[in-house]
Amino acid sequence: QMLLRRSQNNIDADKEYLTGRAHPVVFDRRNINVIKMMNAAHRMALKDIPPLVQLKLISEDTMVVGRDFIGPIRLSEKLYESPELISRIWRGYSPSRTMRISAAGTLNPSGLPLQYYWVVLRGPADKVDIQLLNRDGSEAAIRFAYPYRSESQWLEGMWSNRIEVGVFAGTRSNISAPSFITWVTLDNEERRY
Repeated sequence: QMLLRRSQNNIDADKEYLTGRAHPVVFDRRNINVIKMMNAAHRMALKDIPPLVQLKLISEDTMVVGRDFIGPIRLSEKLYESPELISRIWRGYSPSRTMRISAAGTLNPSGLPLQYYWVVLRGPADKVDIQLLNRDGSEAAIRFAYPYRSESQWLEGMWSNRIEVGVFAGTRSNISAPSFITWVTLDNEERRY
């Protein structure tokens, strides 16, 4: 994943790699550079294998059907959860959600010191407040304000109800592929707070 994302024609520097441009929902085949990817793979030594970010949800605001939103009893805001992805559907009426997430379980084959990056990759960045909770940056409290439908910063004409935070871990050799925290709002709703 890191090699694919890093080897796109439109990504040159670490600074660009840590933006939504390198991590689109749909990859544009014109940007995929197979030769660049193969050359990077051939140059990679064992000490350069990037970390694999592993997320763990510590706590989150919980919305209850019948109290915080209307719907069948089986509904919740939880869509999916794995060590690489935490995704939610915004159903509750509250205008914000707070999650506390740890990446301390990140796999680190090189054993080199890690630096963590928590980056808004998609959606309005002003709707996300990320507070690092420890010195190494492996744990964060993230407050999401309701993300209205917005146009992509990277693809003209692409609109979305999705807001996404990417969590990266880097060593002096490489930066990992991201693990994701996503929220999506319902397209058939319009809210005013």
